[in-house]
Amino acid sequence: NDPAEAYYPGVYADQDGQPLDASKHKYLLRFEADNMPPVGAFWSTTMYDLEKRLMVANPINRYSIGDRTAGLKYGHDGSLEITIQHGSPGADKESNWLPAPNAPFYMLMRLYLPSMEILNGQYEIPPVTRV
Repeated sequence: NDPAEAYYPGVYADQDGQPLDASKHKYLLRFEADNMPPVGAFWSTTMYDLEKRLMVANPINRYSIGDRTAGLKYGHDGSLEITIQHGSPGADKESNWLPAPNAPFYMLMRLYLPSMEILNGQYEIPPVTRV
């Protein structure tokens, strides 16, 4: 795919520029209702173990999460919060959970038919925040 069809930016650090590490922290990726990835098709983010560079085996067999993930729960304001951590956040929050390894990790966003805002750098993926 060329960038007009699919764009794959990586997410390697949290809001403070610190490497992502689920053995030390839990994280949240929050998209405001008016700041969802501007794509013509769909988007997702995929979890990878930093050392192994492989997807992460997990108890719910979820390797990515995005706008086509069945059962996602949006906030009353239309926002979307994705929980990123090693252990389950609890049954009531698993619909929005992207399991991480008990180790350093990174994520690749997969943006299909990205808008010009994405391609020219105007759109910024929201920061991953420690919780």
